[in-house]
Amino acid sequence: MFDWDRDYTELVEGRASVTEPTDAETTETDAETTEKIATQPATTEDASSSPPARRRYLVHCALAAVFVAGMAFEKADAVQYFAKSAVSVDIFGPVVEQAVANPLPQGLLIYEAEEYRRLMAGLQGLNAAELDQLAQSARADMYRAPQGMVPYFRDALFLIQRKLDSHGL
Repeated sequence: MFDWDRDYTELVEGRASVTEPTDAETTETDAETTEKIATQPATTEDASSSPPARRRYLVHCALAAVFVAGMAFEKADAVQYFAKSAVSVDIFGPVVEQAVANPLPQGLLIYEAEEYRRLMAGLQGLNAAELDQLAQSARADMYRAPQGMVPYFRDALFLIQRKLDSHGL
C-alpha cells in the first residue's frame, strides 16, 4: 500500500533527478536549438488533420446533414397533413387559423375534415334503400362497439341521416 509520508517524497525526488538537465546538456545555445528544430522534417501531423479527427468531423457533418434532411421531410409532411385541416403549422411561426373550403357541419362529435370528406365521398353513389340499410348496420355496430368507438359511429349515423334527409326520407 502507498504510504503518503514516505513514498511521496521518494516519488517526487526521483522525478526531480530525472527531469533536471545536466551541465553537458545545457551548453547548447538557443540559436542552435531553433536552427535544429527548423531543419528537422515535420514527422507528426497537426492533430486537426489526423485521420481520426477528419473522420470524426465527417461523421458530425453527416449527422448534421441527416438531421437537417429529417427536419425538411418532417416539415413537408406536416404541411401536407395540416393543409387538409383547419389549422396550418409553420415551424418558424405561430399556428395560423385558415378558412376551410368545406366546413364541417354542426353536430359532429369527433370527425375531422378528412374523415368527413371520405365518408361523404363514400355516400355519394348510394340510393335511399342502401343508405337506410347502412344506417341500420351502423346503429347495430354502435351498440356492440367499445365505448371509445361510439362517438365515431354517432358521427357516421349523423352524416348518414343528413344524407337520407337530403333524399327526402
